[in-house]
Amino acid sequence: MSLFSKLFKQTADPAPEPVAPAPEPVQKKQYYDFIIKSADETTDKALQKYQKFWTDPEDKYDGMKLMEFKEEGSPGDKVYQYPPLDVDVKLEAFIADEDGAVTIKGFILDGADKEIYVGTAAKTKAKKILRILQKEDPRITGELYGGKYWKMEDSGYVDNRWEEDLTVRVYFEW
Repeated sequence: MSLFSKLFKQTADPAPEPVAPAPEPVQKKQYYDFIIKSADETTDKALQKYQKFWTDPEDKYDGMKLMEFKEEGSPGDKVYQYPPLDVDVKLEAFIADEDGAVTIKGFILDGADKEIYVGTAAKTKAKKILRILQKEDPRITGELYGGKYWKMEDSGYVDNRWEEDLTVRVYFEW
């Protein structure tokens, strides 16, 4: 036997170790969001009252006075009277018997037993919303935004007569 063969003497391969099963693929969270706009003037008033109640008076217009906004703002800037609010949302789905059309109504939960009707989701999104609600059991959150705001014009003049529809953006997460 040569010296080379003594150094590199072949040995039997050890038994292979058992292989652990592959981990489950990580499922990424999925999201879907849609808006529900205020339905009418009565709804607007109820939503404005809700905004006013749940907003700290110091947070109105981001805590600025009109003169501060004129001095610190830039043309095109706008600041809302009430900041966006996180809200608890309740959805109800209705299916018409005649044509099978789906309607999704949205409500803001205000306390234990009060609901504020907001409006309906777009008809083009209703079937998808219903399908997600039935198959995925998503976590539902919402944000109320819109209303009156100040806007600085290009000339530097601040117009305080602007108003956007009050809107609830609903978020699904599953």
